Amino acid sequence: MEPMPRCHTSFRRWLKAFGSGLRRKVRSGTGIRVMSQARAAWPARIPPRMSRASRYLGWLILAAIAVSTIAPIGYRPISGMPVSIERFGAFAVLAFLLALGYPRHRWQVLVLTVMAAGALEAFQLLEPTRHGRIADLMVKVVGCGFGAAASLAAGLVWPRLGTSGEA
Repeated sequence: MEPMPRCHTSFRRWLKAFGSGLRRKVRSGTGIRVMSQARAAWPARIPPRMSRASRYLGWLILAAIAVSTIAPIGYRPISGMPVSIERFGAFAVLAFLLALGYPRHRWQVLVLTVMAAGALEAFQLLEPTRHGRIADLMVKVVGCGFGAAASLAAGLVWPRLGTSGEA
């Protein structure tokens, strides 16, 4: 095997020196501290009690949506609003609460809620009195996106809301 040309050797030496400098920064803590300071600014800190409460409420709402979606049509709760608004609102509130409860995992919450909407529409096909439709699924998906976006907006506005009453 032939030795590497001179230009590759100098590049390897530079890369080795550069890499050792990175290791020293991480060992000394400066690299980690800079990363943790950047993460602390985004997303905004939500009070732990509010975060915990929104997690519990979000999972309870998901269970209520699942029961009312899979149950026979006679057991479905009825309000005075059109059913599309009910679907949109239910999944918007679900995504908002779960994304507020898990602020560092908003994308995963969005994927979870969209998958839950798809699974619930598919489960409706198993019940003879119910029917799953693509149009219903799209309304639920838009609701999930709206709820997750509203949670992001609330997280961006939250620090301003917390300091507005201080003098």
